[in-house]
Amino acid sequence: MKNKEIFIRFFRYSKNYKKDIFIGFILLLISTLSALIGPYISGKIINEVVTDDFIYKKLIYMVLFFAIALFIQAISNYVLMVKFESITGKISRDIRRDLYTHVENLPMKYYDNLPAGKVTARITSDTKQMKEMFSAIFTRMISPAFQAVGYIIASILIDWKAIFIVLILMPFMYLAYSDFIKKSFLFSTKSRGYISNMNATINEDIKNMEIIQAFNDSKHSFDDFQEINENNFKYGVKMTKLFAYNAFNVTGVFTKTTTLIILAYAGRRYLSGIPIAVGSIYIVVNYMTSFLRNLQQIMFVLSSVQRSLGSAVHLAELFDIEEEKDSDDKLSEMNGEIEFKDVTFAYDRNDVLKDISFKVDSGTSLAFVGQTGSGKSTMMNLLMRFYDLEKGKITIDGVDISSVSRGSLRSYISIVLQDAQLFKGTIFDNIVMGKDISRERAIAALKDVGGDIILNHHKDGIDTLIKDGGIGLSQGEKQIISFARAYVTNPKILILDEATANIDTATESLIQKAVFQMSKDRTTIIIAHRLSTIHFCDQIIVLDHGNIIERGNHDSLVEQKGVYYSMYQKESKGK
Repeated sequence: MKNKEIFIRFFRYSKNYKKDIFIGFILLLISTLSALIGPYISGKIINEVVTDDFIYKKLIYMVLFFAIALFIQAISNYVLMVKFESITGKISRDIRRDLYTHVENLPMKYYDNLPAGKVTARITSDTKQMKEMFSAIFTRMISPAFQAVGYIIASILIDWKAIFIVLILMPFMYLAYSDFIKKSFLFSTKSRGYISNMNATINEDIKNMEIIQAFNDSKHSFDDFQEINENNFKYGVKMTKLFAYNAFNVTGVFTKTTTLIILAYAGRRYLSGIPIAVGSIYIVVNYMTSFLRNLQQIMFVLSSVQRSLGSAVHLAELFDIEEEKDSDDKLSEMNGEIEFKDVTFAYDRNDVLKDISFKVDSGTSLAFVGQTGSGKSTMMNLLMRFYDLEKGKITIDGVDISSVSRGSLRSYISIVLQDAQLFKGTIFDNIVMGKDISRERAIAALKDVGGDIILNHHKDGIDTLIKDGGIGLSQGEKQIISFARAYVTNPKILILDEATANIDTATESLIQKAVFQMSKDRTTIIIAHRLSTIHFCDQIIVLDHGNIIERGNHDSLVEQKGVYYSMYQKESKGK
């Protein structure tokens, strides 16, 4: 997609604020006319002062008119700035809102391949850069463009020959500034790429700081970061040199050359005996230097727009990722009978699940066991529709889950993961997750899963503030909150994905009681880390490299003396 197409794509957001933009252009016209009046009156004052028939009263009126023009220009500029900044803020807000909504609906495989830091950079840094781009266009480009056109028209009306001579310089200015814009786009795109990588690196390092320090990997991590940092610095220096060259040298040369041309033209007319008003020369020189100053600002804004287009390209790429297709049909109710029919699935090329078939009756419990990578968690990802099937079918109560909306499906299912994910807020906030659930119900759910130890240990109870990542809470306490979160909605299907893997034996014993409580009157699926937690399950399936190799309940599998029996023996000896 070309830069022009990308720019037009995002500029369409401004259509929502046509009325505000129209008012802004009216103010812009008033500001431009006021800016033209000032130098014109100054030139007339000069003409009055140097003439023999100088009238003091007329001069007073001119000065008063000049002051009024300045006042009108100041007021209109202020209102104009506020109006345009408000528009750009709204556009940025709308882009960020649509981007966040889009990101929430992207397929899970997108997140498998992209660091969280880069996603964050897109939603925050790139949308901020877009705001700066629109702000530059509305407040620092359109206004100078209006004024530049006004200066040219006014100068032509005063003396078109002088302006014609000056306009000969325009092609040379175009060449100089077009080179500046191209290079600034190249340098800024490179720099933003390094900043995005830097965000991803910092995010990853901070997230894994405990591992980095434990393995004395600080130097290696620093070297990786510093390499990106240095590359970003080098392109920043190149950008600074490019700005310095164009800002002070090229613009200065053209401004001085223009002034010399106008003065030389006026001097030649004077020497030829053609009358010329000093004030008129001042007006033309003022208009043309102001024109060049505005042209310089326009060129700088164009370079800023080009740099921001790098962010626009990133956002367009993200917006172009196809969202998950979803059905509008909703589940009106659920009993919880689950069936996998010849399910095959692969994340990349190699199949993780191979022709898997099984059935779980409503209100019963099923456990999956197997080595790491056998496909246990993939079962849950498919049931929750984090990923869609390539082959086979999954049904709940006989309904193909791909035929109903994800939101409808997930409203009947709760899941507890191995790693307890908590968010900033209170314990209550983390249990209800924005749902309309009373405090009494949340406290009851917490107590039902063994949360008394949390309520007794923390003086603020359910109103205890949770810091980033749950700092200050034990792993067991975090997981109990996760259990309460799953339980409080009274789900028809409960999924425990190695939910007791990271907690101590004492807490596991406490949670085990909670699992019995939670399993009542609902279908329960458990991915087991410890076999001792699944003895009660109605059905146990043993997986190996995506295949079902054994199935039955605990007693029948032990009697078979197969893979499950070997795993059970090893765990028993380990105790």
